Amino acid sequence: MYNFFVVANLSANQRLALCGAADVVGGWDENKAVELHPVGAGGSGGLQNWTAQVNMSSIGFRYFEYRYIKLNENGKVDWEGGDNRNVWVVPHVNYTLNDGAFGHPLVVASPSNRGPSLPRPSGQGLRVAICGSSVAFGWRSPKDEGWSTLLANALKERYGHQTVNVAVHGYDTKKQRANFNRLVASVKPDVVVIGLSLANEGLSWGSPRHWRVVARSFQNGIRALLSDVAAINAVPVLGDVYPHGNYWARLQQKLLQDTHKMLLNLSVPVLGWLDALDNGEGRWRMGHMDDPGHPNGLGHQTMFNAIDLAVFDPENIKKNAR
Repeated sequence: MYNFFVVANLSANQRLALCGAADVVGGWDENKAVELHPVGAGGSGGLQNWTAQVNMSSIGFRYFEYRYIKLNENGKVDWEGGDNRNVWVVPHVNYTLNDGAFGHPLVVASPSNRGPSLPRPSGQGLRVAICGSSVAFGWRSPKDEGWSTLLANALKERYGHQTVNVAVHGYDTKKQRANFNRLVASVKPDVVVIGLSLANEGLSWGSPRHWRVVARSFQNGIRALLSDVAAINAVPVLGDVYPHGNYWARLQQKLLQDTHKMLLNLSVPVLGWLDALDNGEGRWRMGHMDDPGHPNGLGHQTMFNAIDLAVFDPENIKKNAR
């Protein structure tokens, strides 16, 4: 159970809530946020201590971000400004977060400084870190149980591996590299799965005249991330590129396929998603999409089914580490 404490000044017609990336705190949907309750008597200037208890055990070993919000009687929502708050989740532990004051989040250099200590895997199990963006996080999948959670459960059962999910909504190769030490290196992984998308790089929303630049940027960013993984003596595994509902032009489809082929030629294990998900035109197969950028539950299941678990066999990991 995680206990959240924060100081805030609310008017008589306001409520305070906690909203973040994980489903248990709303999945960034303010209508599903967890409401906080006042603690003790109010202080000077209208300040009051607020708290909420949240059972985080269902989301596994995970880094996630959140904010506090003020809910007004007229339906208006006031989100606190600044950077997102963050916390490291370790299942089945009790932990207290003293979050200071509303609007003043604390950003720390390492996730381990905002959560309980991360235990090492038991026995001969390895630590597998999954980095990437919202699809790797599991967003839009039922109860955050996307391909990454399905993979984590399978790896624990088959090999005794411990999987830690450090994916963050909206990340591209540049953001991933900028936060590599803070999010990935800090958990001391044996294996790093890189699950990023061409869409976040700009292929889904950028100007058509920049699409080729976007693809090169993504490809160069992946190569650089492979060097980052090698520098911490971990073994890399690449998540394949995957479709997007807004890939409508032939050039987008070509760049998607070209990048897929480039990944396969890097002499690194690749989780083969594109062939399993592509409708032949760069978009999701029928019934696999939640919104243009995210697979639904079936899509996440298909992504997991496309993964060759033997990639994570300890003997294969040793071979790839040489």
